[in-house]
Amino acid sequence: MGLASPAWAQADDERGLRAAEKITLEAKTEKRLALVIGNSDYKNSPLKNPVNDARAMGKALSGMGGFEVKVHENLDQKGMKRAIRDFGKALKDSGGVGLFYFAGHGMQVGGRNYLIPIGAQVDGEADVEIEGVDVATVLAKMEIAANRLNIVILDACRNNPFARSFRSVNQGLAFMDAPSGTLISYATAPGKVALDGQGDNGLFTAALLDELKVPGRQIEDVFKATRVAVRDHSEGQQVPWESSSLVGDFYFHPMDAGAGGDAEQCPAGTRKIEGECVAIRLECPEGTQFVAGQGCKPLDMADKGDKAPANAAQNAVQGQVVSADQVRARLKGAGWVIAGETSLSQLPNARSHSFTVHAKGDPSRMAAVVVLDFDRENIARTYAGSFGMSQTNMAYQSGKKVIAVQSTDQVLSAELIGLLRGAAGK
Repeated sequence: MGLASPAWAQADDERGLRAAEKITLEAKTEKRLALVIGNSDYKNSPLKNPVNDARAMGKALSGMGGFEVKVHENLDQKGMKRAIRDFGKALKDSGGVGLFYFAGHGMQVGGRNYLIPIGAQVDGEADVEIEGVDVATVLAKMEIAANRLNIVILDACRNNPFARSFRSVNQGLAFMDAPSGTLISYATAPGKVALDGQGDNGLFTAALLDELKVPGRQIEDVFKATRVAVRDHSEGQQVPWESSSLVGDFYFHPMDAGAGGDAEQCPAGTRKIEGECVAIRLECPEGTQFVAGQGCKPLDMADKGDKAPANAAQNAVQGQVVSADQVRARLKGAGWVIAGETSLSQLPNARSHSFTVHAKGDPSRMAAVVVLDFDRENIARTYAGSFGMSQTNMAYQSGKKVIAVQSTDQVLSAELIGLLRGAAGK
């Protein structure tokens, strides 16, 4: 059932009719670069699928995705670092869209994520920093490139092959903040382990490859559909995850102009998701406010109806940011399941603690909640403002403290912010 377009939005409707043509043109003219690495031949705990995954992903990206792709197999540390360096240089020269894909072993140590090269000699946690490749290196190269949009896909959350020699074992990868203009995709939730798969490809990559074939989908919808497919296939054991700070649109496989894309079937301010025209958040004109399911409405009308998910956090109970202990108690008290906790060390000016949570009885409703205590209030304010630039990221700052919620669902993020900001912190 479609939604009627507001009268004042007729100009947007007119522009929307040509959206498919515009998107197709951008995809053809904007430079797209991808670095794809698959590591299988580990001495300890070899993996069956990563090389196959890398080959299939490279083919998909260079075909329908229009990427210029470099595919590497079974790289040692020097080879990985050299490939990442060259990728960063090329991305800086070309601009446009950058994509990094890695399939293989990966692990977290001290709240940081490391990709494991072939030939890594790891006898303990301290060796991972020396023998591995820090994911932050990839993010740094992308940030230096200052291009429009970046995508990082990590099918690297398998069992730790060196677990016996570690004092403490944290499964999977740790939660990472995505820099502005970046989406980070994990094969499973932070702190969880992904399945290598029974076929030629890993479970996550196989599902993602299928979803990439569907034209006309925005990047967020591609990963959402992948998450549903993996969750259903694994019977809830594996639920993919994204950390996103994207501020622009991106289509892996744009709909050909004239082929009947979403823009031709849905009114302005809406997007076709699972066959329905669903309202998306808009920058509304002065005197109006976005309302979920209705688009931009005059303020006097919007005040009488339900507020948009993006406004739910602003309308939550006022109060101080809670402490990590209080967050844990509030989440449990409200029926949320805490799937994992990690003390993070990525930020030099803050003490932080991360929770991976999901709704009781529904693992697909997942979020990461990060409690941060900064050295200075102005840093906390800046962090909260930049974190909340994405439509589905929400942050609340009070003094030197910040609570940040990362999910792929506006309503879910707003619900958690409303829950966690309502008590006094200590």
